Amino acid sequence: MEISFRELKRHYASLSDDELLAIDRDELTRAAQGAYDTEVADRGLHEPSPAAGPIADYDVKPDWSNGGICICSFVDVPGGGAAEKIAKSRAALEVFGIPNEMKTTEDEESGKELVGVMVPTMYGPHAAAILDRDVVNEEYESEWRAQLAILSNEALKVLDPRVFCAGLLDRVARMKRAYSEEMRSRNLSPRPE
Repeated sequence: MEISFRELKRHYASLSDDELLAIDRDELTRAAQGAYDTEVADRGLHEPSPAAGPIADYDVKPDWSNGGICICSFVDVPGGGAAEKIAKSRAALEVFGIPNEMKTTEDEESGKELVGVMVPTMYGPHAAAILDRDVVNEEYESEWRAQLAILSNEALKVLDPRVFCAGLLDRVARMKRAYSEEMRSRNLSPRPE
């Protein structure tokens, strides 16, 4: 019988700092490692990640007063991989110095447990982009490769990257335009590209 992420997290939360740090992480299952990593991070017991990227340049305290926003969430079912996805998402955000917290809620429609990652609202756009690049796009690439692999040579030759990437490129152009227009409307200088 597999134990859910929430049950693992509850167990690790019941341990003292010394008991938690005495656990040999390498001996844990992947799901248990995710819950363990989350508990260690929540207590601030991990080694600080090196600050890198655009977020580390800001000298602004995060505002958690409005509760922040959920940047990603996963259904917590045994064997569903929620623990690994949460740990990977949080690690990607921490590399960029983005504060984050794990939060569990119940999905109103299904009644299933959801495990999510919260970030201060001010970091929402950066956090979403980082998770897209460092977590989500890897899954998309894997799915895309699988889809391409089943195509015949004739079907593969018909594909045109200018067409199948057009939606993504248009989204990028629209996001940049919206940002530049909002900065100008506030008489602020946009960051150079």
